[in-house]
Order: sequence, then C-alpha cells, then structure tokens
Amino acid sequence: INRLVCKAGIKDIVVSQEKGVERKIPGGPNAFIKFLAKRKSDGQMEYASNPVEIFVVCGDLVYPIVAVPKRIPPQTLWLSSPDTDKARRNIVTYKGMPFEEKVLRIIKQVYQGDIPESFTSTETNQEVPVFKGAVLRLKRLVTVDGEGLRVKEYHMTMAANLRLKGFTIRERDFLKPEIATRPVAVSIDKGRLAAGELVRIIIVERATHG
Repeated sequence: INRLVCKAGIKDIVVSQEKGVERKIPGGPNAFIKFLAKRKSDGQMEYASNPVEIFVVCGDLVYPIVAVPKRIPPQTLWLSSPDTDKARRNIVTYKGMPFEEKVLRIIKQVYQGDIPESFTSTETNQEVPVFKGAVLRLKRLVTVDGEGLRVKEYHMTMAANLRLKGFTIRERDFLKPEIATRPVAVSIDKGRLAAGELVRIIIVERATHG
C-alpha cells in the first residue's frame, strides 16, 4: 500500500478502473493506492507491471503521476507545488539569455556562494562512494525553479590511507549516473587531486521533474 501526502488535502484520485489500482481517500492530507494482483487459472499470482497514469486532486491543483509497479517496499510520495514567486523571478532574470551563458552564470553564483534568494538551496553531507582512493561528498543541492535546472556541489578529497602523491581528475570522470542525472555542465576548480587538498565540483543538470 503506497501513501500519498499533500498538505492542502487530497480530494480525489482519478485512475481508470481497468488499470487494477485500488485507492482510498480518508480525507485530510493522506491517501493510499495499491496495485492489485490477481490469481491465474494455474494458481499463480499475476502482479501489475504496466505504467499507470494517475491524477491526484490536491487543493486547487491536479498532480499527474505516471506510476510504474515494481516489487519493492511501499513508497510514500509527497506532493507539493514549486514556489511560484521564485520561479517567476528566475524566469524574468534569465529571459532571453543564451543557455550556455545562463549555465555559466549559475555555476559562478554557486561557486562564489552568491546564491540568489530565488534559488532553493539545501545543505547536505552525503558521501557518494564511486571512486577508489578518493572521498566524494555531495555538499549542496541548489534548484533553479522555473528554469528546470538543478546544481549539485561536490567536495572531493583523497582517502586517508592512499599513499599516492595525487592524481589527475577530469570533468568526464563525474559523468556517472550515481553522481549526476541528465547533466548539462561539469566544472572542477582543480585538475589534480593532491593529499590534503580539496577539489570542488559543480554540476548543472536538468531537474528530473522539468
């Protein structure tokens, strides 16, 4: 049983009856959906596998969801609308600006710590174990609402037990799905990682919801 949460209150969930989805709307911010299984003539259970289009009515908004059934634990999905004021300010700021210039400007703002109030910045300290001999941490996530872009700032240091004096790193080293999805630009402030030093990596990617 999967849970949907929307602070404005879930009024309805619209889905085709033949899709095999059971829904329950008790009122308030929570609702629940379940993909139904059916028993075949040979006694085996047949589970849903095809994507299902679901429309959730929350407050005055309708959220379209394409749900793909998988054999995984139940999921909780939080529904919220983007900050429309932030999005509007970003659209005005970058209107008519070439895409490359826009991306370079965003990279510079994040690198210098000069993040506009219209950006949504979240501090984090999540280690991403993808390199041998180096420690990579996701330090900050920055969303540029209205532009469909997101920035990831990583910090990279050498592993404490590594005896090498250092090694060369390149932008393409960070084009890994564990590090970035749908990347459009990668910037590193040093081309070589040495013992005791820190390298900052700024990655701009297209937001998954954009």
